[in-house]
Amino acid sequence: MTNDDNKEKIIGDRNRIFDIANEEQYDTIIKICKALSVKERLDIIKLLRTKSMSVVEIANKLSIAVSSAAFHIKALEDADLILTEVKPGMRGSMRLCSHNIEKIEMELSSEYIKEKEQNISMSMPIGLFYDFKVYPTCGMADEEGIIGAYDSPKGFYDPKKINAQLIWFHKGFIEYRFPNKDLADIEIKTISFTLELCSEAPGYMEEWPSDISVIVNKKLIGIYHSHGDYGERRGLLTPSNWSSYSTQYGILTTFSVNKSGCFINGDLFDENITIDDLNINNEDYISFIIEVNENAKHVGGVNIFGSKFGDYPQDIIMRAYY
Repeated sequence: MTNDDNKEKIIGDRNRIFDIANEEQYDTIIKICKALSVKERLDIIKLLRTKSMSVVEIANKLSIAVSSAAFHIKALEDADLILTEVKPGMRGSMRLCSHNIEKIEMELSSEYIKEKEQNISMSMPIGLFYDFKVYPTCGMADEEGIIGAYDSPKGFYDPKKINAQLIWFHKGFIEYRFPNKDLADIEIKTISFTLELCSEAPGYMEEWPSDISVIVNKKLIGIYHSHGDYGERRGLLTPSNWSSYSTQYGILTTFSVNKSGCFINGDLFDENITIDDLNINNEDYISFIIEVNENAKHVGGVNIFGSKFGDYPQDIIMRAYY
């Protein structure tokens, strides 16, 4: 990350803004533009928005040679648009690719970036939930293993819950409360919540649909349709002592609300609920609820990943843009 003098700002960890007036950024800008100038590379980024994949998997999905896929991946990696990591595979090792950047903005005027949209970012450890009502299968784990009672809601009262890096339940809800003291006196344009999650099956099941609702300040802002509980490969951060026959990683998912409505990963969910309906400025806290409703079409549970489990080194990130 560069400093304010060269006018590049990284919003949170995954959004970037560049100022075309700053010649020190030209090399990076050119590298990004070249990386995005080929259709196959755009297709690769699109694939990685929903799950991490190996080079061979990407080649098969796009019906191109593995050597061609590796060439395009190298260009995207050099531009910092994707991440790659060598992981153990069925035969030897494999290169696993994952999505890295959510948003890129280019300032074409000379107006200084600080005068543009800014944001406040907060990270909520997944173990710091305020309220819950969950049903088996359910449980929590940290880097050492299971916390509290296995498959019993009683385990969610264990004081060690603060260390949780993986939380799962079949149905019910879990509530977090973000502090509101820094947001009370500013006009919020957009609020977003980003977390890694997937369905919850006994062990794991790659095809196990679940409808996961997100509720903010008593307003339903999204229902994420998770395709499965992922475990065919190990998560990039999943502790080595965690069973290979259990959930390994999820999908990084962003729920956002602005003046135009509610969005899931940039796709419109409901235009009738806007940022004004959340009444952020008048509340003492921001309630964030993750729920698998017993009346949902697909009651397939949910896994919530912390910063030391799954594929992404983060907890639940709330960003308020103003």
